[in-house]
Amino acid sequence: MKKLMFLVPFIVLLLSACSSESKENYTQMLGAFERNDKELNTMLNEQQKTLAVNRTGKSFKKYK
Repeated sequence: MKKLMFLVPFIVLLLSACSSESKENYTQMLGAFERNDKELNTMLNEQQKTLAVNRTGKSFKKYK
């Protein structure tokens, strides 16, 4: 029983370290996703404008 009580703090420490690393990894992945999403949306909007100009010969206007 004493050996088990000796191991408990190490197990708790190990689990907490894994948890904080997971949160950091999640934050990094979320940041990368948001950057990629923003870049893709910008590229798609530019392509949409280009296609609209090529089809109509007029500049693209956003409708509200």
